[in-house]
Amino acid sequence: MRRCMRLRILDLGGVRKAKESEDVVTVNIGGLGDIEHDLNNFPYPFKNESFDEVRIYHVLEHLEKPIKVMEEVWRILKPNGIVKIKIPYWKLLTTFENPFHLHEFKEQWFYNLRPDALIYKGEVENMNPFIPKLNFKVIKMKRHKTPFGFDNWNKVSGLKRFIPNNVFKVLELEVWLKK
Repeated sequence: MRRCMRLRILDLGGVRKAKESEDVVTVNIGGLGDIEHDLNNFPYPFKNESFDEVRIYHVLEHLEKPIKVMEEVWRILKPNGIVKIKIPYWKLLTTFENPFHLHEFKEQWFYNLRPDALIYKGEVENMNPFIPKLNFKVIKMKRHKTPFGFDNWNKVSGLKRFIPNNVFKVLELEVWLKK
């Protein structure tokens, strides 16, 4: 008989009340998460290679040092583990207007989370201390679109075929990375 292995999931910035199962550990401030921790303080309070999956949903853009966050995620993620990230799309005007967004991310930023990325060409040999100490592989990159004026697209999804493509705007970028 095969045993069903449960994944150990960490939700950075997650809220305890919104968890879909007890296998998810949420980290937040202000008593919102299972674990109280400021994600701008390093290291995170977890052992190396302790999670199968890490979720960072609409949090990375609010943190002071996103590269350092990703290095911590690399440290606590098990081999072959997955990081699921959702961030506001960088071309969305409100992304720049939000005073709590410290960073905007283009798609290429995630491809550069490897020491062999073209952006670092010639620097690896010099052991440049600025090169991230991680080696993520992008396995999914998706832009989520919604038409102008619809806040809850699920309620009107049957109308999608009647709305021209140029009416849609990208609201969110979803990225999956593999260790």
